[in-house]
Amino acid sequence: LLFPFYILVISGLAFWYKKKKCKTNPEYKYFVPGLIAKIIGGLYFAYIYTFIYYGGDTTNYFESTIPMLNLASKDFGTFVKIMMGNNSLECYSQFDRFTGYPMYYLKPNSFAVVRLSTPFVFLGCKSFYLSTILLATITYSGLWKLFQVFVREYPKHMKLAAIGTLFMPSVLFWGSGIMKDSLMISALGWFIYAFYSLVKRKKNDPFFKYYIHIVISVYIMLIIKPFNFYAVTVCVAIWFVFELIAKIKNQVLRVLMYPVMLIIVSLTGMYMFLFASQIAGGYYSSTNAMLEQAVVIQQDLTRDAYGENSFDIGKFDPTISGILSKFPAAVNAGFFRPYPWEVSNFLMALSAAEKFFLLLLTIFVLIRVRTNYILASFVKKPYIFM
Repeated sequence: LLFPFYILVISGLAFWYKKKKCKTNPEYKYFVPGLIAKIIGGLYFAYIYTFIYYGGDTTNYFESTIPMLNLASKDFGTFVKIMMGNNSLECYSQFDRFTGYPMYYLKPNSFAVVRLSTPFVFLGCKSFYLSTILLATITYSGLWKLFQVFVREYPKHMKLAAIGTLFMPSVLFWGSGIMKDSLMISALGWFIYAFYSLVKRKKNDPFFKYYIHIVISVYIMLIIKPFNFYAVTVCVAIWFVFELIAKIKNQVLRVLMYPVMLIIVSLTGMYMFLFASQIAGGYYSSTNAMLEQAVVIQQDLTRDAYGENSFDIGKFDPTISGILSKFPAAVNAGFFRPYPWEVSNFLMALSAAEKFFLLLLTIFVLIRVRTNYILASFVKKPYIFM
């Protein structure tokens, strides 16, 4: 009964916000279509995992929020402690057969999804589909901010930016449900938007709000998938260095500053990694721990239990060289597989169609655009390099 009511309220607020912003920001003509696509992606994801796969991580996350809400009625103080990240056995002892027991409690990165999803399940009246709609709506904000970054740089190519950012099927499917990916991509969007705004900030533009955006987004990335934070931090640091060097007018000095700035960034990056890894802990506490976990995941994906729903890029050692040896195969699989001849069901066909389009687009770009122009763009437009 609440389903149409929630849709009407969200749509009404979205249209009102679009109308308010569209006069000065023409990109807001894509705001409502993008939001609708996000909600449809979340509902389709929920439908597939409910009626095709008969459950999975997303339903486990949702079902784990119910004991959390029951605990809030029984012992609100302990509920607050757990929501703040206290995963102690003492707090866990407050769950009983009346509240139920949440899954993933001893897996901090997975349980972080439960903690962050609990408010949405409460507002969604403990309904899986209503909670999915609310989470898709909120996480859309990060995707929208990422879109705005591209629009600022390429205002004449607004439509292409919208297609690439807001309407990619795989992003809408995997990035809209009650999952790690939805929260991660939203945090990533806010992080890049805030950093971009600070770099390009005008004199009268208030900067404090961007620091708040960065702190919140970094926190979400660290508690869910710290590796993603490490990766994006390196990319953003390189971007920042190129931006600073590009402002130097003297060409000789500009060339000399490249190695100096890269050394400074490398040292700063190492310090940030050590600091962040202490917060992340577990598999993300050190480089060796992450490499070993990567091998464990690769071996897990080759189990017979997954049937045809997986692929094998081959074994590798838990070392930097071992990881790099699988880099081409991993990039190929991530961007371009499954190939059309690997399709075995309807869902794979949808994914294969999108990946085949990306493959053709990549080939087209490499043929159409000269290599020297691409390399020059990295220097002239540092965020492209990022």
